[in-house]
Amino acid sequence: MSFRSILDEAKTQKHLSVDHAIICTTSFFGRVGEYGTRPRENPIQRLIDHITMMMDIVNLEHQNRHFFKASDGSFKVKPGHEDCLTKVSLVEFSLHTANEPLKFEDLEKILAAISEKAKSCHANLSFLFSSFAVLTSEKMVLNYPVHVQCGEFFKLQPMYKRSLRGDDPNYHINFFRLMQYLKNKESTKSRFFSQSSAYPIEPKLPIVEVPTLGGNVMLDLVDVCADVELDPVSPHLQDMLPFHVSHTITSNTNRVMWDRVVGDYIAHADYANPGVKSKEHNLPTRPTTLSSEQLRNTVPSHYPETKIAVNEKEIKVTDPPFGGEYAIIFYPEVKLANSNAIVTHEFGKQLELFYKKFHTSEQCLRLKSLGIEEAAWTSICSRLAKFKGMLAHPVTEQKYYTLKDTLLVGQDALESLANLIVQLADRYKQKQISADSEVSFIKEFNYLTDMYVSLNEMYCTWVSYLPNKFNKTVVEGTYEGESLKKVRVQGESLIKLAEKIKNERLFTATPNLNMGILAAMLYRVTQTDVVPKQLIIDIQHQIQLLKKEREHFSSSKDISMELAFYASCDRLEDCIKNLDKPSMSAVPRST
Repeated sequence: MSFRSILDEAKTQKHLSVDHAIICTTSFFGRVGEYGTRPRENPIQRLIDHITMMMDIVNLEHQNRHFFKASDGSFKVKPGHEDCLTKVSLVEFSLHTANEPLKFEDLEKILAAISEKAKSCHANLSFLFSSFAVLTSEKMVLNYPVHVQCGEFFKLQPMYKRSLRGDDPNYHINFFRLMQYLKNKESTKSRFFSQSSAYPIEPKLPIVEVPTLGGNVMLDLVDVCADVELDPVSPHLQDMLPFHVSHTITSNTNRVMWDRVVGDYIAHADYANPGVKSKEHNLPTRPTTLSSEQLRNTVPSHYPETKIAVNEKEIKVTDPPFGGEYAIIFYPEVKLANSNAIVTHEFGKQLELFYKKFHTSEQCLRLKSLGIEEAAWTSICSRLAKFKGMLAHPVTEQKYYTLKDTLLVGQDALESLANLIVQLADRYKQKQISADSEVSFIKEFNYLTDMYVSLNEMYCTWVSYLPNKFNKTVVEGTYEGESLKKVRVQGESLIKLAEKIKNERLFTATPNLNMGILAAMLYRVTQTDVVPKQLIIDIQHQIQLLKKEREHFSSSKDISMELAFYASCDRLEDCIKNLDKPSMSAVPRST
């Protein structure tokens, strides 16, 4: 099955789905947590109990929908639900404390409790706890949401609101001083906390990788209220690899700006107007799967006044451990079917298999026996590892990888493998391979050439699927339309001949690599509508290299195949000479 067939099949069959839940304060006085209210005892412990109770409720809902109880008593994901995520978002300010923000040691205690609870919840479940008020080392207040992934993929990622509004809770800190402080931090990228911690307390970029039990990845984007207007997260994705994306706005009273939204739907966790929304409509709510008994068991025993009621639209909690009454609202699943994200994911899987095949101690020993230093093999492995890592994890710490970064690393990996094969060919031409090693040399050379051609074909195919908005680059000129037809037809014919020559070993070792590279270039021409002028130039150069190496063709085996191959090269050159004048345009990168 060709790689293109694998990608086409994956595009029609694979997608992620997201069940959204929004936890929304229903009391006007509780819409900013306990900020501005008379302080009550034990605010930190009450806040912890409040959070862990919410986590218990939603984890049970997630369990009912996507897991089953096995015979050994453990819970297993239901077949076909491996890529079903549940994503929970809270309204901005809903975790703010009464008269003073959280100190560093308070925050550590809360994050420790959240971490412990999250690890005991099921995978494919994430929470956006929005938002805490946290005191920094410079005695300034951060509006501080925390994104948490549960189960075996546990990860805790804090963020912060980068823009301010005049009516935000500020705990008596001057608004303009606070605004200047945030601007300075943004420009200098300096730390907010001088203390070290066992937990990742420093805020990160508001883009989170969310892996699934099915081996897929979703990017979760978060905008905090005014950030969507003044410093939106969406521009960060303009140069990134295509991935499944889910976008959330957590706010108190704010509108959705649709030109800043990524994807078809947005989860809007807003006190005034919550919902999962598209430009055309809001999704309806759905009833919970939980029984009244299951819900009662989630209430901590030392809060007898806390009550839970269920109706068709929501779970209503009154007198909770912290803040005012709130509702948990569930929505029908939203499918994330980004075909370009599926293609990138499948390419990443194939690259992982390629890497495992190449990165073996046996491969290293075989190359060493032929005079290739271990450092050359290690260098290729490190490049391949970096490439597959960038495909699998486009977001790390405070930065993200652009598509351009990833393409350049991929090209570097391909070139390093090609250089290794050229080294082997040079050793053979200079008669540095003993007669006893010649058979193993030819076997290894052909194996590595096949590996290179396979990787290059996968790479070119993947690039050809990427939409223009991700892979545009201005080149000297491009060919497109009718003038390319004859080149494509002749290119397909030459690719078939090259495959036959390789299979029947009609070339000796030296030109095999150049023939494989020519076939990969022609494959790129046959699969794209617009072809860079530089790629056509490279093809012409590759044909000339093969003509210079004609003496390496084993003509005694099959003279007709030799004549057919070089006649095909001549016809291809004639087709290229008759191309129309190239035009100036932006086109996908060539390899």
